[in-house]
Amino acid sequence: MNQAPDPAVLRLIRLSLLFGVLAFGAVAYFTQTQRQPSLDPGVHNALRLAVFVLSAAVVVAAFVFRTLRARATEPAAVASTTIIAWAVGEAPAILGAATYFLSGDAQPFFIGVAAFLLMLISVPLPE
Repeated sequence: MNQAPDPAVLRLIRLSLLFGVLAFGAVAYFTQTQRQPSLDPGVHNALRLAVFVLSAAVVVAAFVFRTLRARATEPAAVASTTIIAWAVGEAPAILGAATYFLSGDAQPFFIGVAAFLLMLISVPLPE
């Protein structure tokens, strides 16, 4: 029999995901003052496009995961769906942070974090 994790565990998972993204962004910010990033413009544009596409996919996925979670009947399924949704939402934020670190361009990071926050708000902690 599957049991749902404690709500405190889910809060810790959510905070861990958010902290990891924000810490990576902070590292990217503080290292920009010490070095001049050199990234090929074609690679930079491809990374920016990937962040924007992933962010758009997360917006759609937020509605899909919200529906899937509403249809789940067992508490363990609700918790699993919630964690998976948060992990999917984290993807554009991590890619945006990597783009920021490699290129010095903060816009993809902020777009990715906005998509991640949308997922966290759309799929909140289960009651």
